[in-house]
Amino acid sequence: MCRPLPAVFASSVLILSSTAQAVLTVGVGGQFTDLPAAIGAAQPGDRVQCLGMFQTFTAPTITRGITVLGGGVNALVGPMSIIGVPTGEAVVVQGFLTVGTPLEISVIDCAGRVHLDDCSTGNTAQLSTPSLQILRSVAVSMHHVTTYGAPAVSVVDSTLTIDQCRFLSGRSIDALRSTVWISDPHCTPGAIPLSTIFADQSTLTITGRSDSRIYRSSFGATPPPAIEGTNSTLTLSPLVPLFPSAGAITGFSPILRDTPFQQVQTRGPGLVTTLTTVGPAGGIGLAGLSAPSGLVASPLGTLWVDPSALVAYGFVIQPTGLPTGDRHSLDITVPATVPPGSTWTLQGVVLTSTGIDLTLPSTFTIKN
Repeated sequence: MCRPLPAVFASSVLILSSTAQAVLTVGVGGQFTDLPAAIGAAQPGDRVQCLGMFQTFTAPTITRGITVLGGGVNALVGPMSIIGVPTGEAVVVQGFLTVGTPLEISVIDCAGRVHLDDCSTGNTAQLSTPSLQILRSVAVSMHHVTTYGAPAVSVVDSTLTIDQCRFLSGRSIDALRSTVWISDPHCTPGAIPLSTIFADQSTLTITGRSDSRIYRSSFGATPPPAIEGTNSTLTLSPLVPLFPSAGAITGFSPILRDTPFQQVQTRGPGLVTTLTTVGPAGGIGLAGLSAPSGLVASPLGTLWVDPSALVAYGFVIQPTGLPTGDRHSLDITVPATVPPGSTWTLQGVVLTSTGIDLTLPSTFTIKN
């Protein structure tokens, strides 16, 4: 029997400065007509904002810690590359549809953090190469990303967190010598003869609720597995459904464990951000926003947060009588000084009857 998911003691981290050096505008009425010129002029900490709606821009190459905001309704043509971001800097790309090439986004040799938020790849027929590749990068995160491909995401020699993402058609994730955390996945591979998630010499942790989905391919009389591995480890929440379940995992002796996590519904500066925790009746949760942090090893695991400098917090006691896996909301007010487009990482410290645990990190971008 699986144990209930505990309540979350969470602290969040601003990974870009709350006072960006400059805001560069692109599009109709902006300072630049296309993205590459604006990206070339931006300095670390700057924000590049696309103006207007339903415009098409040339996909840029990004090499320094900047934020690029597409507004959710603008498209990038050509492959976008994020290369060589140095330690202590962070790249955020939010709100774009990428179109026009098989390989649409690359993250390569980044020592600083890289975050993709509310993005989609547009090549729905892409089944032979990855849509998104991550190579030799130490801290990459994805939130509300929808992508296609075989695989949709290829990750090699990297650390990656995937939160509330959708992978459609083809293999969802192909990991080699990497550490991958996956929260609330939705994977639909279609009719191709590939496992949905494949790991080689890697560490996978997959958690979520009962409305998460990892489907197996419908190809052939005996479908390939949903999760396949070699020389790898898998920690899997029993709450995450695998369809169909018979023969869904091969190459692993999975550790079945309700690894705790959280969900975020983001709002603008000065407004409430809702953090959803999952926990047992009577559990206590504390959540806070804090200062920038890189990845730090701790006795509990890898910290993506710095809990020592909270600037806002929330507190909740889970009501009694909740069934296992039920949700409860905890509200945090985002400080009015936080600019739209700034990105935060949320990670919890969990108290249970058997000890202390960490939640999977969850990264998100403050809305305009």
